Amino acid sequence: VLFRSQDEVTPGQLLTLANILMADEFDRFEMFMTALVGVVYPMEDRLSYACAGHCPPILYSDRSGTELLNAGDFMLGIHEEVQYQTYKIPFSKGSKLLTYTDGFTDIILPNGEMAGTEPLLYACDTEFKKSDIVSACEQIFDDAITASGRRLQDDISMIGIERL
Repeated sequence: VLFRSQDEVTPGQLLTLANILMADEFDRFEMFMTALVGVVYPMEDRLSYACAGHCPPILYSDRSGTELLNAGDFMLGIHEEVQYQTYKIPFSKGSKLLTYTDGFTDIILPNGEMAGTEPLLYACDTEFKKSDIVSACEQIFDDAITASGRRLQDDISMIGIERL
């Protein structure tokens, strides 16, 4: 895959190229990785993104509420022939997007079960309706630490983006 400087590279094309480079080295390192690439187009009220095995992003908008976005493509470095898809979604004023690591969904609850995405979706729905992205993310993070009993099994990280 070659790109000229005047070509616009889509998130899917970028992940496809990264995958080809990583697949060449997979046998040597026996490692793969997940990735999420996104581009916000504020003049078009649009977000384009591609996902390589990463946790599905969560989108909130006044019109459609809170939803888990499509993120069905393979992790990077496993199959060289994977072509990653670019998704295009509305991202108008007031929209909020949360990307996060699996440390959130892998939290072990007091009943011994793994949290999964449902508690995170609920927290996003609750917090994104009433707070700006910074305050919402701080509360979601605090809730996750509390739910884990302060005993995390994995790191937790998140990035929140709000369209102002």
